[in-house]
Amino acid sequence: NGISNYWNSFGAGANDVKFLDSLIERIKQSYNIDTKCIYSCGMSNGGFMSYTLACQLSHKIAAVASVTGVISNNTLANCALAHKVPVLQIHGTADPTVNYSTGVTNAVGVEATLAFWLDTNNCALVSDTTNIPNTNTTDGCTAQLIRYQTCEQNAEVYFYKIAGGGHTWPG
Repeated sequence: NGISNYWNSFGAGANDVKFLDSLIERIKQSYNIDTKCIYSCGMSNGGFMSYTLACQLSHKIAAVASVTGVISNNTLANCALAHKVPVLQIHGTADPTVNYSTGVTNAVGVEATLAFWLDTNNCALVSDTTNIPNTNTTDGCTAQLIRYQTCEQNAEVYFYKIAGGGHTWPG
């Protein structure tokens, strides 16, 4: 949960990248893990942090997922990848906390976040869109999966766009 329920992906405060790097090392020492299968997933501020880890610990992180989070300006400015990183983004178009179009202060919106990863992973801008079956017709939301699968080093970018979705885990 970070210090005071906050992960520092904006560049000021606790060095959470160092903390999580140390945590990965501690887990590697204590357990038999496959170091090629270390992933980061987070919601909201945790999603921001997943993108920060992708940029600053790509030598340890295999792929990331962000739910209702986007990429901060600090992460954009300091992204130094050791390899291309597969990305999963899940975001509602009606998110009142992390605005779909504009993000938050010192961060970009969803489309700009996706554009960064598509460019960074050298993806062909050809996508495959699938409408997800609407299993809850009372929540006012529908979902699409937009896949960019032709990317360098198989670093695919997947985006679940939740039309009408808010600042929540889908479902």
